[in-house]
Amino acid sequence: MQRQRFVFVMIFVSVLFSCSTERKEHSVEMSQRLEFNILDNEYISSRVQHIDFVPLELTESSMFHDIDKIIFRNGLIYIGDFLMNKVVVYDMYGKLVFVVDRRGAGPGEYQELKSFTVDDENIYILDNFRHGVYVYDCHTGDYKETRRLPVVASDVEALNNGDFLLAFVPTIHARLKHAQPQYRIFVVGKDFSIKNGLFEYSDDEKDPVGKRTYFTTCGDSIVFSSFYFDGYTIFSRGDGSYRHVAIDFKDKVPEDCRYGDIELIREAGYQYISQVPVLCGGYVSVWVSSAGSMMSYFYDPNVQRFITHTRSSAENFVLPPIGSYDGRYVSLLSSYDQYQNLVGRGFARADEEVEHHLETEGYVLLFYTMK
Repeated sequence: MQRQRFVFVMIFVSVLFSCSTERKEHSVEMSQRLEFNILDNEYISSRVQHIDFVPLELTESSMFHDIDKIIFRNGLIYIGDFLMNKVVVYDMYGKLVFVVDRRGAGPGEYQELKSFTVDDENIYILDNFRHGVYVYDCHTGDYKETRRLPVVASDVEALNNGDFLLAFVPTIHARLKHAQPQYRIFVVGKDFSIKNGLFEYSDDEKDPVGKRTYFTTCGDSIVFSSFYFDGYTIFSRGDGSYRHVAIDFKDKVPEDCRYGDIELIREAGYQYISQVPVLCGGYVSVWVSSAGSMMSYFYDPNVQRFITHTRSSAENFVLPPIGSYDGRYVSLLSSYDQYQNLVGRGFARADEEVEHHLETEGYVLLFYTMK
């Protein structure tokens, strides 16, 4: 008992010490506030109307490790695997259309795929090592040109007016070789020249932990989130206007701890958003970290409360959403064992074709139609 008290005191003192430096609280005007109140005895599965299974064609060239980013546009599905440095493109039925896998040192080849986006004409791949944006035809994957990337960027999205949003989120342990304007968002033109900077930060305002991507999309909305406030920012794809939405946690990270040691933040049990929220209609899917663990929650606009999963059954179980399309959440079913485990707990069986596809190590996208 004495040892437990000693550990607790040490953690408390460590957190207190790490938060002792006074920091200026950002004045972020919120257009909406979501109270993080959990609705008991109601679960996200009850909000699912129907589930569609879309097997993704498996070939040697289309094999990918994971889906870091997914974009639905031009009647196609664009899947980015950053570890394998490729973009795999399918039609809406899961048939392979083409693959952009051009890592190398030759013309039209990139050194890294940091992130990518798509508009009505092109695929744009960010390469921070070569300070380039590599442009490929969005219908064929053919290389077109390389444009200069003006800053180090973590993610990119296209606006309908020809401009782009570049996200750069500074983290405590990352160092830039060359100084750049200190903004979390850059608005750039078609040639990727900087037009404007948003959400300025100072040298002592660097996120304690990063994310794989910083944008998700839902129709004409682009969602951005980082550690600098509890919530997310919704950009209009049409004109780039934006608004902030706060999530009011009961155990939120104090402002004077926000840019401190992530391990101390976790040990203190503070709640924070760990991945960029995914919107679908009025629903908001969000991963919340607290005390070293992550939980998936969904904001239901009809009851204006957050709900989560039931542990008693896997009926209509919603796997972690990786995107949304046409009013449906989209998740990845990545293994036959995972599928069998869900079925054993009440998840509806797929047809024989889907089951065979999973057995042969194929991936399946799940489309959840929400009520």
